[in-house]
Amino acid sequence: MAESKFNLKDKIVFLFFPLSFRRMYAQSAGALLAIIILFVWSNMSIRGQLQRKPISGKITDIKTGSKGGYASGKYSGASSYYHIQIAGYRRNFLLEDASVFENWQFNANDFKIGDIAAFRIMAADKPNLQKPTEYRMQRNISWPQEASSTKIYGLTINGKKVLSIGSTVRGQSYNRWFWLMVPLLIYATLNVFMKTGFRNWTKKEEDKDLNKMISDMQNNELYKSVEAKTLSIENELIKLGEWRPVPPDPAVFVDMGAFGSNTMPFTTWLQFVFIPNVKKIISTKGVFPESSSVATYAYRNLEEERYDRLNALLSEFDSLFNKS
Repeated sequence: MAESKFNLKDKIVFLFFPLSFRRMYAQSAGALLAIIILFVWSNMSIRGQLQRKPISGKITDIKTGSKGGYASGKYSGASSYYHIQIAGYRRNFLLEDASVFENWQFNANDFKIGDIAAFRIMAADKPNLQKPTEYRMQRNISWPQEASSTKIYGLTINGKKVLSIGSTVRGQSYNRWFWLMVPLLIYATLNVFMKTGFRNWTKKEEDKDLNKMISDMQNNELYKSVEAKTLSIENELIKLGEWRPVPPDPAVFVDMGAFGSNTMPFTTWLQFVFIPNVKKIISTKGVFPESSSVATYAYRNLEEERYDRLNALLSEFDSLFNKS
């Protein structure tokens, strides 16, 4: 039963966060396209319902606060809501600053009581303009309610545009589809992040990472092989009685020549130069030389039969690098 649940979870994860780049891009692009379609369609829908003739009149009262809540408050983010009363209308008018879409400087200082305001409303709201707005007590203040207020689209004060119709339409569209657009945007972002870590944006980058992974695996195998071969060489030196318990005088390492030929026996060079250098490369994950010719020198200088095994091990060591 547990295995069945696990498989179901894997299927669900794969459905929403696919392993292939092609599906990941397609699903993320689909989510973003859905956001754009909803937003554009909603904009067109709202614009199509606006009354052609604007409402205008003198401002008799302004209340600044939340969308339908309380005075001196904000509904969400940086948006404040202005409840405006116009002479000749019993209905309260509701304006969102819509700053996230157009003008971060728009605020209550842009208009005041006594100014002449002009704006558009929904055609369906026109018959309700003489119906009184419903008020409720909010924190000991009588506050107009959103449900019985008429939304404003665009705003001109004394003939000067304060906020465009497009901005307020976008604000209403955003409010209408917030619950769907934001999750879709988060999903598209997470989808790309989980698959790419914001690094592998193209197939080329994916191939590069794959090649690097293969190269790392090959290097790890090479380190293991070299380490094993070095240990065999070390053991053979001990078996031959060529392993010295005490290092030679440091002076012999100065101007020692190739393979230590100027100052020390070849087996001493193997113990105190060759093997330590190889171990250092392994421990630091360093880069090995492109080729090795230790065995060539060994065969010329260790001709006695008792060195046959050591020469063979050094030849095998060279073969790890001299693939050609």
